[in-house]
Amino acid sequence: MNKEIKHNIFNWKFLLGSIFSIYLLWIVFEKFEIHNFYKIILNANFAYILFAILILLFSVYLRSLRWKLLFHSNDEINTRILFDIQLIGYFANNVLPLRIGEVIKAYFVGNEYNISKSKVFGTIILERVLDMLGVIFLILISLLFSNYKYDLINNYLFLSIVVTLLLLSYVLKNFRFKNLGENFVLKIINDLIYGFTSLNNKNGLLSFFYTALIWICYILIVFFTQLAINFQLDLLQSIFILLVSTFSLAIPSLPASIGIFEASVIYALTLLGINNNNVEFSIFLHSVTFFPYTFIGGYFFFKFYFNENKKIKNKI
Repeated sequence: MNKEIKHNIFNWKFLLGSIFSIYLLWIVFEKFEIHNFYKIILNANFAYILFAILILLFSVYLRSLRWKLLFHSNDEINTRILFDIQLIGYFANNVLPLRIGEVIKAYFVGNEYNISKSKVFGTIILERVLDMLGVIFLILISLLFSNYKYDLINNYLFLSIVVTLLLLSYVLKNFRFKNLGENFVLKIINDLIYGFTSLNNKNGLLSFFYTALIWICYILIVFFTQLAINFQLDLLQSIFILLVSTFSLAIPSLPASIGIFEASVIYALTLLGINNNNVEFSIFLHSVTFFPYTFIGGYFFFKFYFNENKKIKNKI
């Protein structure tokens, strides 16, 4: 895992993304007014913020329930453990480069249940495909009920990619490399295929249901956060901000998408014709997810880290 972290720190995508993030931060903070930000915080209704954080943690629990469905029933996965590891992944993504949290999640689950880490990583890839389906669902809702002008070409391209992935999942369902011998690479590919194709008739419908609930939670987080500072956005506007900020996460950046997230929220608000307190709102919205993920996830990370060290010492 240490080698993987070092590799990502010196990865050219991370370095380029860091430069881009710093540039966006400079643009964002050019318009930042610290006194106005303090005023917004002092007048904020923190009951809404608390509710948004509770919804955030509930969304992590839903992710844990969905993730459990993607494992083989014989693995006897504990939802509580997955909940802790999901938060560890968010913590790692907030403090380490290039979303290394996904690799760390696979590492901890693999060690905890003695499952191939590449199999676990395959389930994480499938999770991302389900998330993309959730994004498409939100886009369709926005197209049906709002007047926002989306780039339909990009949306169709995005939909095509997801459909291709689902078809690939179906094709690979029973495909495995045989007569592997000592070929380590082919074994990893087989494990990835196993994890990626774990969606079936039994867990498919429930997985899609959890996906819908997860994205509803994300909409409510944006909505209640803006209510806390009386920003006067409706649900469709909250969905639009969520979509734009979600797409921005695909851009290589500093950990936690610092700079890029704020710039994407400001851009979305500008498209909606909102030009007051945009910078302050973007920072406030980012903080609602950043601090709970970082502090709670950090606690679980060190808890699991020290437990892993104890296991190693006991074996010795």
